[in-house]
Amino acid sequence: MIKLYPLIILIIFFLNACKVTNTLPPARNLSAMYNPAATTIHPQIFVYDKLQAGIDLYSIIFTNQLLFNSANSENTPMARIKIYYKIMESHENTAVLDSASKFLNIKRSQANDVLAIRFPLAKISLNKFVIQVTVTDLIRNKMNIKFIDIDALQMQTARHFYVSHFPTHQPFFSNSTVLSDTLLIEFANAQTPKIYLKKFNNDFGFPTPPYASTYTNYKIANPDTIIEYVNNQNITFTHTHRGMFYFQSDTTINEGLAIPDFGEEYPYFKSAEKLIEPLAYLCNAYEYKILTSQTTKKLAVDNFWLQTSSDSKNAKEQIRVFYSRATYANIYFTSVCEGWKTDRGMIYIVFGPPKIVNKTSEGETWIYSDNSNMKMVKFNFTKTYHPFSNNHYVLKRSVELKLVWDEAVKTWRSGKIYSFDI
Repeated sequence: MIKLYPLIILIIFFLNACKVTNTLPPARNLSAMYNPAATTIHPQIFVYDKLQAGIDLYSIIFTNQLLFNSANSENTPMARIKIYYKIMESHENTAVLDSASKFLNIKRSQANDVLAIRFPLAKISLNKFVIQVTVTDLIRNKMNIKFIDIDALQMQTARHFYVSHFPTHQPFFSNSTVLSDTLLIEFANAQTPKIYLKKFNNDFGFPTPPYASTYTNYKIANPDTIIEYVNNQNITFTHTHRGMFYFQSDTTINEGLAIPDFGEEYPYFKSAEKLIEPLAYLCNAYEYKILTSQTTKKLAVDNFWLQTSSDSKNAKEQIRVFYSRATYANIYFTSVCEGWKTDRGMIYIVFGPPKIVNKTSEGETWIYSDNSNMKMVKFNFTKTYHPFSNNHYVLKRSVELKLVWDEAVKTWRSGKIYSFDI
């Protein structure tokens, strides 16, 4: 049997440039945010609201995603990036309230793996506003855009905590911690006497299909553990079990900092157990139960794709694209659960990167269409409050989506990769 269980590697799968016609909504298309073919850089951004001391904006750059060349006066490998932020009233009102840029020349010989670039922000009088950050690799001429929604009326949210690695004090930027991490937790209000840590073991399961009459309930269960810390602005956090760790200064309100542990390999899919999980989107309940009950998980994964494709070459290509999409879903959509288990992650894995993304204060609309725009489908996601995440979106389900969902799953199960770009 041909071995189909390689280490899944991040890949770039190509998406044709979108054609905006009169049949498509006249809105700003932000699809490049979720399309790895459109960019090579995937920065992380976060803010630390120090209350009266102001707000710091951090942009995290991974230097292995930058292009270095020696076409410069020093004749040494160097990358050049531009980081630009602007503050807007909302996604609808994009007039600039404040902005700034930084240009950086980064020598390969001096570059750290991760760069944390800090911007002190001017005070904004609005209760709600949006920060847009654009990071550009000036040599490759590739860019990526990120957004942060700020509600100044919330006084004990994740942005009021500063999290760093111990002992390096490098900002913690990951969307999941691991058992080997030791983190320092700092709360902005030094007058708060205690910080409380709640540990949860929530398993929300898989999202229901886009045509279902119900959607997954992400209600939080009671915590398994509550630990009290004295707020001396130097709380050291380590853990020995996976779960969701929730830091609060006041347990009577639903505001705080959530730090998940989704496993050592997150956001990748390396173990056979992890490779099986996203197959829930391509299987019925009985098939999935059989898959997960197999003693040899590696063999179960191999057999699924060989039986689906009946051709080893096609099977390898399906594996490559399917798990690449699942990995990017973890990178883009991590929320109260793993990114691939969110509504946006589900659609992204099965359908691929959307051709058009329209973003508003209320949510996102994803549009898929073929190259002639004769075939089109929309998925509407509502941004929904959840104490664990500011990145939680719920799909507006409809029975009208059953036909296109069934077609996509059938295409995967017939040994082909589903995509509208044909």
